[in-house]
Amino acid sequence: MVVFFIGCFSGINTGNGGHYYSLLNLAKEIPVLYKIVVVGDFFPDVYKNKENVDFIKISVNEVDKFNPKEDLMFFEPTIIHAYDNNSAIFANKTAAEFKIPLVVTKPGGGALKVYSPVYKHMIVFHGEDFDLLSKRLLTKPKKLALIANRVSVPSKLAKNKRLNPFEGSGDDCIKLLRISRIGKAYRDSIKQSIALLNRIQIKYGSDNVFLAIVGYVEDEAVLLEIEEIVKDCKNIKLFVTPEYCIEASELIRYSDVVIGTGRSYMEGMSYGKFVFFPLKGSEIPCFTTEKNYNKAFHKNFSPRLSIHDGIDAEKALNVFFNYLDGKENPSFYKEWVIDVFNQNHEVKIGASKLIDFYNDLIPETNVSFYKQNAWFRLEKTISFMRGKIKKLIGK
Repeated sequence: MVVFFIGCFSGINTGNGGHYYSLLNLAKEIPVLYKIVVVGDFFPDVYKNKENVDFIKISVNEVDKFNPKEDLMFFEPTIIHAYDNNSAIFANKTAAEFKIPLVVTKPGGGALKVYSPVYKHMIVFHGEDFDLLSKRLLTKPKKLALIANRVSVPSKLAKNKRLNPFEGSGDDCIKLLRISRIGKAYRDSIKQSIALLNRIQIKYGSDNVFLAIVGYVEDEAVLLEIEEIVKDCKNIKLFVTPEYCIEASELIRYSDVVIGTGRSYMEGMSYGKFVFFPLKGSEIPCFTTEKNYNKAFHKNFSPRLSIHDGIDAEKALNVFFNYLDGKENPSFYKEWVIDVFNQNHEVKIGASKLIDFYNDLIPETNVSFYKQNAWFRLEKTISFMRGKIKKLIGK
C-alpha cells in the first residue's frame, strides 16, 4: 500500500491548490492500494466526501507529538509518498519508523530555495526545479524525476454542477476563462487577463468578447481591487462563490480561451482550448505556440515566466488573431494542444511513470529522519526571518 501525505496548514495552505487535485487524480490511477493522509489543522474542501482520505489534525510544528504507528495503526504501508514540503517531515518520520522508502514530490510554486530540505527520492513538477536539484554539488537526491502536474482527460458524459458563466453571450462571442485563486500571487496575471479582453475587443468589438474570472478568494483586498477595475465592464464577471471554485475545471467546456497557470492551464489544454499563460513584464498574457511551449513548461506555466525568458506575447497574440480570422485552421491548434497534453500532462502516463519510479528505493532510517527534522526546522526559521525582514522593509 502507498500512503500519500499532503499538508493543509492555516497560514500556509488554502486547501484549494492544484496539487490537491493532482494527487487525487494520480492516486486513483495507480494500480495499487493507496491511502491519502491529510496532516494539518483543517481539512481541504476538495477532499470532502472522497474515498481513501484520512485526516490527522496537527500543527506544522508538532512533529514531536506525531506517532506514526499509533496514528496509522490500521495501515500496512510499503511506500510513503509526501506531496509537499510541510507534510514531508511527517512522512519522513513515518517511513523511518516503518523502515520503508520515502518519496517526496515538490509540487509547483516558486523554485526550490538553496536551504530547502532535500530527500533521497524526489519528484518535481517542472524543469526549473529539476535543473536546480540536478546541479546541486553537496546535497541532491539519489533518485530524481520530473513528473509534471497531472490532469484527467475530460469525460464526455460529465455534466456541470452549476450554471454556464457565459450564459447570455452570443454563439459568436469569444469566451475567455481565467481560473485563479484571488490573491497577491495571481493579481497581476488576473489584470493581464483583463488587458487581453481589452485588446480583443479593440479588434472585434466589445459585444464579441466576454471574460469570466473564477476563483477562491484568499485576499479580500485583492478582490476589492479587481472588483473596482471591472465594475463598469459589462463583459467581465467574477465568480468567487464556493460552488464555482470547487472543481472549477468543469467550466472550461463552456469557454473558447483559457488563461491559466499551472494546473488550470493544463486543464485548458486537455479540452483543446486556445491557451494563454502569464508573462511578467508584458501587458497581456502569452498565447501558447509551438515556439514558446517548452519555455513555459520549464516554469510550470507560472507567473515566474518573464519576457526575459525570450518570450514575445505580442507576436504570439498575432498568431492567435490569425486563428480567429480564419488565416490558420483552429482544428490544427486543437489537435496540437491535445497531443502535447497527452504526452506531458495526462494522468495515466503520469501514473505509469510513478510506478516505475517506485522501483529500487532505499528505506528510511531514524538517523535520516533526525537529520531531515533538523533541516526542516532550519528552513522554517529562515523562512520566518525572511518574512520578518520583508515586513520591516515594507514599512
